[in-house]
Amino acid sequence: MAFDLFPVSVPKPDGVADVAVGDMDNDGDQDVVSVATRGGQLLFHENANGEGAFFASRRIAENVDRPTSTLVADFDLDGDLDVILAARGAQMLTWYENDGKGVFSDQQTLLASDNPLEGAASMALADLDGDGDMDVTVATLDSFVWLENLGDGEFSGPIRIARSVMLPSGVSTADLDGDGDEDVVATTALDSRTMWYENTGEGIFMARHMISRDTKFVTAVATTDIDGDGDLDVLTTSFLDGAIVWHENTSGRFHRSSQVGQMNGISDLAVVDIDGDQDLDLVASTSTVDRVVWFENTDGQATYSDGITIQSNVRNVRALDSTDIDGDGLADIVLASYSHDVVAWFRQSSSSPHPITRAQPFFVSPADPNDGIDLPTKQSVAAEIETPDSGNAIAASDVIFATRGYENLPSQNDKRSNRKQWLRSESSIQDVAKHAGLEK
Repeated sequence: MAFDLFPVSVPKPDGVADVAVGDMDNDGDQDVVSVATRGGQLLFHENANGEGAFFASRRIAENVDRPTSTLVADFDLDGDLDVILAARGAQMLTWYENDGKGVFSDQQTLLASDNPLEGAASMALADLDGDGDMDVTVATLDSFVWLENLGDGEFSGPIRIARSVMLPSGVSTADLDGDGDEDVVATTALDSRTMWYENTGEGIFMARHMISRDTKFVTAVATTDIDGDGDLDVLTTSFLDGAIVWHENTSGRFHRSSQVGQMNGISDLAVVDIDGDQDLDLVASTSTVDRVVWFENTDGQATYSDGITIQSNVRNVRALDSTDIDGDGLADIVLASYSHDVVAWFRQSSSSPHPITRAQPFFVSPADPNDGIDLPTKQSVAAEIETPDSGNAIAASDVIFATRGYENLPSQNDKRSNRKQWLRSESSIQDVAKHAGLEK
């Protein structure tokens, strides 16, 4: 079944840099929050009917200096999802309290520019001190820190996990050693390290454990059990090598690393059960060849297929998240394009040979008609709203695409003539860092 593009909201975001998903207004469906870096905005896109039609975007914040990434969570434990925003230009972390109906407060500062937050681009949420609320872990320009949630939306100052780090590129949290607390997984770009910091309890990090030094210029990190053996593994992506690497966890020790996917210029990675077979597949985006690809976990033990292209005509897709946008149990895809200035979603066709195929996306936010994306007629949009695809339900999630703080990864047009040479060149890693938006 073919799908038309579905423009559903205004204003047009300028330079979409990240998205997060959740039921922001407590009406039972999944909404989208996006970051527009060039426009300096944090936007809320409300799912109007539970089937993926969206109301006009509403501004949560504007005139923010280079906002880069966002997360949603119930920070004040009042039963609704609040929003946290990292702004690299302002060198601040701020959060916005939700009243439960998708109406947000003015900004409340977690961490101001007079604290060591220069270059913050990656965040993770977990209860690091075991007190029942969500703390925030941040990768800054040269350190990893965490902020303790003190309750009622109040946060401590930054608590150092590691300092003097060579350009941190990602952070995640998971109980890697099975002792009941959340550890921190961290990656660096300049010296290509993947490591984890052991939480000894109550948010005290005493030991660093090396996972790998071989994944060049890591752009994304994820923690999950992809081989089904009951412990949490680590996945990383290399922007330079185009490799998706699985680091197998054995009781907190990482002795084996295997490449499970290949895709040039990977910008981000999502782990989700795309095909509903109860194992975890991979979805990757790239900014250099304008593709979104998924890799099927064929045996539930981390044996992956070659990449299957989902879309290849939207520029600068950079980051991934997952949820069920239209409530049909199928794995839909939401996409944010930094170059096309759009947030859009792909609905899965139940009749296709692969659970996800190349399809026309439905817009969460509109594209410029001059950007090479064909807009639908009013009739096609109305017909799609009136007759949604019922399909054969597959227990799966949807996938959300955007960027996670890397504003300047080179686009296809930027490097069209010498993309391969650029990716494989011996140019300095500092120059690559500038292209990837990891260095100011």
